[in-house]
Amino acid sequence: MNWLVSLFLKFSGDDYLLLDKCHLATRIRFAIIGSVIFFFFLVSTVSIGFALSEIFHSKIIGFILGAFIGLVFTNIYLLLLYTFNERILPAKKPSLFAISLSNIVRFTSLIFMIFIVGLPTEIYIHKEYLNNKIEIYKIDKIKKYENKTLVLYERMIYELRLRKEKMLSLNNQISDEQELFYNTLIRNKEEDLKEKLSIMVLRINQSNFFTKKILYYLNGSFTPYFILLCLFVFFIPIILKLGNNVFRINDFLKLKTTVYKGMVDKSYTFFKEAYLNQLHFYSEDEIIKKGIVKEWTEKFQDPPYNTILLPQPVPDTEQELINWINNA
Repeated sequence: MNWLVSLFLKFSGDDYLLLDKCHLATRIRFAIIGSVIFFFFLVSTVSIGFALSEIFHSKIIGFILGAFIGLVFTNIYLLLLYTFNERILPAKKPSLFAISLSNIVRFTSLIFMIFIVGLPTEIYIHKEYLNNKIEIYKIDKIKKYENKTLVLYERMIYELRLRKEKMLSLNNQISDEQELFYNTLIRNKEEDLKEKLSIMVLRINQSNFFTKKILYYLNGSFTPYFILLCLFVFFIPIILKLGNNVFRINDFLKLKTTVYKGMVDKSYTFFKEAYLNQLHFYSEDEIIKKGIVKEWTEKFQDPPYNTILLPQPVPDTEQELINWINNA
């Protein structure tokens, strides 16, 4: 059981080393997220692989490309899920409009991607009905092509026979070479007609018309049960992540906050030390002449997160105003 939880934790998209230090309940929570992501990869590979195998008429090519595209879709899915992660560092709260627009874009993108992933499977589920529609479509397409081709070739053959008759009426006779020439042209046109008809019938019968199946499906009155199931399943990670964000009670969030804030604070402390060390390269005269501030001036109450500005002092003298402008 532990190895399975550890495996799915790696698919969750969060810091595995931190998750591995959490309690079992937290690890199971994130393992569920990882299992859904892994399941998304499998569904994407199989569903898109089926669609591409129909298009390329090769299961090997279709499922190899399906695995690649499934991997791309899974990474996009992971990226979208990551945007729902908890806010662990202090930051300015975005406006309601910005939050609403962001959620609309993210949810719409995810729904569209799930629709693309689930649609080929929906086509496969209703393949009997759609194949019957395609067979009727093929018969109609062959009939239309035959009618257009017959009209075109009958016109060309008629014109050749008409030329032959004109020559006969003008000269009252026609040579054997001329008659053989026209007869050969007419026979070639008749053979070409048969060949074109047979090739087109063969091509039409061999084609799956997968895009046409999609159109028939979209125009039908089907209930997209599989797509709805995918929407339900693949939104579970978002629900779990939003639950973390609302309740903020899991130990992973606390551990992650401690580690990440420690990294930021340590980097900021290092920056201030580096700033002071850099002043050693300047003499006192250069520091005064260039107006360099000897100590890093804070403009916020909560550096380095910088969410609350310090109140600006009101200058008492003209010189204080000049100094404030120079150092602003």
